Amino acid sequence: MPKDKAFFWSQIGTKYLEYASFSGLIWDKYAYPPGFTDRPNNREKEAVQFARDFFQAFAEATSGTVHILVPWKTPLDPSRTFPSVELKILLESLKNGKITELIHVNPDNFRETQPYKPNVQMLLPLPPGDIPLV
Repeated sequence: MPKDKAFFWSQIGTKYLEYASFSGLIWDKYAYPPGFTDRPNNREKEAVQFARDFFQAFAEATSGTVHILVPWKTPLDPSRTFPSVELKILLESLKNGKITELIHVNPDNFRETQPYKPNVQMLLPLPPGDIPLV
């Protein structure tokens, strides 16, 4: 995974496709192994576990500046893969210096960004200038 080239998304419909064209960044689909063409549409245990393992590996391989395309003002669904798997890895990588910054991109206006600073529950981005609680 090239440094400064990854973005993650959740709960924004197909806006991630527009953002990929706009930004030139890479989301996990471009790193899928041969023969795996998309996220599984079924809920079979093996397919879901494969996808979660893959998304975890993509997050672990990410470094540098990372863009996050998630709802701008509403909480994330904690049962989704981004908050339950990927975000935890990204925050640990931010803490140890592998990731230098997390940038929250407004899905309704790609030019509007802010540092991504999730609160203690890692589900709500804080408004700019707020300090996360520890």
